[in-house]
Amino acid sequence: MLGSAIDNLTFFVREYFTTKHVYIPATGGQASWVKIEECVWDGPQWLTAKHKLKSIPKYSDFEFLFRTVLQVCDAGYPDFFAELENLRKQQAGDIEHARAVYEHLWKDFERDLFAPAQKYDCVRYDKGVYDMSRHCTC
Repeated sequence: MLGSAIDNLTFFVREYFTTKHVYIPATGGQASWVKIEECVWDGPQWLTAKHKLKSIPKYSDFEFLFRTVLQVCDAGYPDFFAELENLRKQQAGDIEHARAVYEHLWKDFERDLFAPAQKYDCVRYDKGVYDMSRHCTC
């Protein structure tokens, strides 16, 4: 009975956050409300394509809510490719930024290549990118 109540509460919390937005406080810019899909729990310092919730002091104590209940994962391949796409669109010519992204991608690729075989729940092709999403157990 208690397990069912917790499952129902988890469902409603997830539903709320997927239809509502998360408040991102101002840090040198303007505060905003963003969709949960525009967030990751943690990621490299250079990541600007997604909001890193762990780095927001007000949210760092809510890791269980974001990672377990809402299944917000750390930044991964799709986020890094989005970062490269943003750099391309901005035409900023920030070579060091692009280099940092490619170095991170390469290190992750090497790690995954030599790691024991992992089961991927879904392989999706979207906008020129293969997304091999693992079940989020953050």
